[in-house]
Amino acid sequence: MRRHAVIAFVTLIVANFAIPSFVCAESIYAQRSRVIEKTPRPLAVAAELLQKLYGTPITYEDPILIWHGDIERTQYPTGTWGILPTSRSFSIPIEATPDVTPLLDIKLLNKVIDAYHIQTDGPRFRVWKSSFGFHIIPAQVRAADGHFVEVKPLLDVRITVPTAKRTPGQHFNAICEAVTETVGFKLEAFGAFAVSGVPPIQEYLESISFEWGATDMVAREAVLNLLEHSLTIPNWMILCDPTKPVCVFNLGPFDGQRHSDREQKVKPK
Repeated sequence: MRRHAVIAFVTLIVANFAIPSFVCAESIYAQRSRVIEKTPRPLAVAAELLQKLYGTPITYEDPILIWHGDIERTQYPTGTWGILPTSRSFSIPIEATPDVTPLLDIKLLNKVIDAYHIQTDGPRFRVWKSSFGFHIIPAQVRAADGHFVEVKPLLDVRITVPTAKRTPGQHFNAICEAVTETVGFKLEAFGAFAVSGVPPIQEYLESISFEWGATDMVAREAVLNLLEHSLTIPNWMILCDPTKPVCVFNLGPFDGQRHSDREQKVKPK
């Protein structure tokens, strides 16, 4: 099958889903203590940091929060108020740096997850490795009475997407729609195609369209299968709004550069 580039989606900017940016992750890198300071999604920040340090994709998926202790009222820099996951802090193990451990593997990433579990009372996660990279996936959340219960992440459900000729974005939307229909909890595809300097729009869309589908496939594996048609390395985060039944699937590009590689490029001669 002819390969088609899955065009990068824009970065999610929604107040209720907000997480610290890559700039915050780089500032954390500079701290000797290697502490992820109080933030609504500490493992999402850790994933961004480790991606920069090791140049390896790490996806992150939010759990759907139930317990009142897992959410809090927060004032945004704009002065408005909203509900976000409860802010928590934890220290990343010193081994999780290329100077100490040159290669990021699932054992090292599990050490980071274990440190988060030991130091916080927040939701529990597990790590899954694919040919694409690593995936931080929800495993347990607290029920309404506060005790931990097993959870089935949105992308763990099995879906079927009829084979059809679509654009990459339409395929991605079809996956999210299939998940929504299966679980009854909205998974919203987020992003926009970058279109510039191209022929008339219909001709362009036709040129990037291809046949694809998934039959009784785990949704996460369907996403990875679709992304095999990409000529660039993508990355994603699934962020859930604790105030309403909706999660946003934010698919974007991964530059694959280590933090040290980026420093070397800007180092004065």
